[in-house]
Amino acid sequence: MKKLIILLLITLFATYGCTRVPNSVETEVEPGKYNGQLDSSEIIKKNENLSAELEKNVKDLEKLKEENENLRQNNDEIIKELEETKSLLNLLQNEELPKFTSDKTDKESILNYLNEIKAVLTDRSRDIEIIEQKSNESIILFVMIGYNNDYNQLFVWEIGKSEPSIIEGAYYYKDGDYKWLLNDKYLIINSKDNQNIIVNTEDLKVINSFEAIYDDIYLIPDTSSIIIKKNETDYKLIIFDFVNNEEKEIVFDFQNNNLEFEVKNGEIKFSGHYRDNYDVEYSVQAIISIDKFKEKYEIKSLSKSLKGNEDEETVIKEENTEDTV
Repeated sequence: MKKLIILLLITLFATYGCTRVPNSVETEVEPGKYNGQLDSSEIIKKNENLSAELEKNVKDLEKLKEENENLRQNNDEIIKELEETKSLLNLLQNEELPKFTSDKTDKESILNYLNEIKAVLTDRSRDIEIIEQKSNESIILFVMIGYNNDYNQLFVWEIGKSEPSIIEGAYYYKDGDYKWLLNDKYLIINSKDNQNIIVNTEDLKVINSFEAIYDDIYLIPDTSSIIIKKNETDYKLIIFDFVNNEEKEIVFDFQNNNLEFEVKNGEIKFSGHYRDNYDVEYSVQAIISIDKFKEKYEIKSLSKSLKGNEDEETVIKEENTEDTV
């Protein structure tokens, strides 16, 4: 019986060893522990995910390349701007009037160029002042301030040209100033002390110079005549036609000592005082409308003054021509 039991056990062990399926060579997983094989739909989905991730990585790489190119271009632009700024600073540090030039000659580009120059000025005694004017869109007027012992020069930059031009004789010193005498046509510049010049901004030239107290100059409307006092010690008031270079003294029935004037509501009020032979001091006033004032002193209109000046210039030219024949 004992032998039979031992024989049966040997048989069972032999049978188990012969029928056991070996572990998978690829997976090292026994058959009972294998969860199963992926189906085709799951494989396709995995491939799609991998493809999408790869595409995203390619796009990120392209974006990095683009950003790198933009940084390179920006760096080149910054270097270029720094070089231009350095060049401008070298130009502006010179004591002489700078010579500007621009490849872009349209109005907006020229204005931008002038404003760039203005922005890099480090010496606060120097500046660029662009003079606003609307009548002539083909030019830009500006003043270069602070060169040659505070010498302030008026320039004109004609649209389409690569550089500006100096308006000869149109300058003022440290304590000088400028303002429109007649908007967009005549600019008056107080050159120094009581010395003034008038610039015709249509012809771009100085047309006259005269002595007068700058702050007391008054342009009679629609004319080329101004009321002036030549200096603080002169009691006379003068009507000066700056186109035809003619002067008339304003005279009243009373003595004109220390005569002043004020314009208000279409009238001119003259006031002054004087002492008679008995040392009696009188205060006097005279009020006259501007129209009556023009009539009284036979003041020409602007158009007539210009016409008279043109006729005179024609006669002078003809006489000069005859002299040379």
